Amino acid sequence: MSRLRVFWLLLGISLIIALPWVAAKWVVDHADHMQLAVEVSGDIINPPASLDDFGWQDENGESVVIDSHWWLVADSTLIQADWMRSILYALGSDANRLKTALICHAETCDMEGVDAIFFETNAIRDSDHDLWLIDPRSRVVMAFAHAQSPKAMVKDLKRLFKASHIG
Repeated sequence: MSRLRVFWLLLGISLIIALPWVAAKWVVDHADHMQLAVEVSGDIINPPASLDDFGWQDENGESVVIDSHWWLVADSTLIQADWMRSILYALGSDANRLKTALICHAETCDMEGVDAIFFETNAIRDSDHDLWLIDPRSRVVMAFAHAQSPKAMVKDLKRLFKASHIG
């Protein structure tokens, strides 16, 4: 082989090896300037809040204990059970990963179509959010406003379930 051919061959092999490393380094260094973030319609709670901080109780007056599912908890004064069922229906095959609960402010509450009823005692929540997403580790990770588009919420949930391997 000629020297020129060997030169071009070694240069090509070097570029094949070095180019991915250089590109990855550039992306890491310039990530702040790139649009790599995913926009979500809900508010991400960072760091996640403990479920105990919300002061929700079950029907026996004890602190809420959840199983290893994702939970969507809604304020019953603003969200109806039918609305919660429509979210589950829109999730399709991922619906079995999500359970629903309503927060009741009275002695009785319509439980039809939801998995649980929580009673509010001294919640620390603000008035901007009426729906909360709880992860399987009992942490409140997202909050939504009731006026938010259900379609956008379902999109957020589907994206989350695709990325998550728990619950």
